[in-house]
Amino acid sequence: QRLQDLMKEYKITQAELASKIGVAESSISRFLNGTKNKLTTEQIIRIARIFNVSSDFLLCLTNVPDKKQHAISIRDG
Repeated sequence: QRLQDLMKEYKITQAELASKIGVAESSISRFLNGTKNKLTTEQIIRIARIFNVSSDFLLCLTNVPDKKQHAISIRDG
């Protein structure tokens, strides 16, 4: 639900989000409607960066969206 809320707030479509994190639009659609129950760690981190929230917030581990409290470092490449 949080992901859908963020997408509405930022006015990002499923297609745009899929393109930004490098997956097919159908993967986002299946995740949002519950037929696909997992995204990879890398995909979650990319989504968190797009919406400027922590991965913990996306995973409902915290109600605080501020990623400054949960700095994440990932090596690209």
